Amino acid sequence: MTPVEVLTGERGRASAVLSETFWKTTPMKYYRPPLADPTKILTRTELASVLADLNRKAPRSKNTRLNLVIFRLASCCGLRASEIAQL
Repeated sequence: MTPVEVLTGERGRASAVLSETFWKTTPMKYYRPPLADPTKILTRTELASVLADLNRKAPRSKNTRLNLVIFRLASCCGLRASEIAQL
């Protein structure tokens, strides 16, 4: 049997039968991931300046050292915020 039965309803009865022509004539919708916003991506010079600033301040403050570790895990290792939070 070639038609595709779509089961709906409380008792699981077939309420609609779609023919193969429906699937052949309906264009397929492709998934398009959202494009990255260029304002949210650091350039190499911005990345270097943030790392240099954090490295300069890290010996003086524990919080800055923690910020340096978090920033390196996120930017260099590619960890997400949720993954860093679970460490």
